[in-house]
Amino acid sequence: MRVPSPQKHLHRAQMLDSIP
Repeated sequence: MRVPSPQKHLHRAQMLDSIP
């Protein structure tokens, strides 16, 4: 049930990647 935890980290990295 703690699998989405690491995925959330990836999401944050994608958001930062979106920012120039």
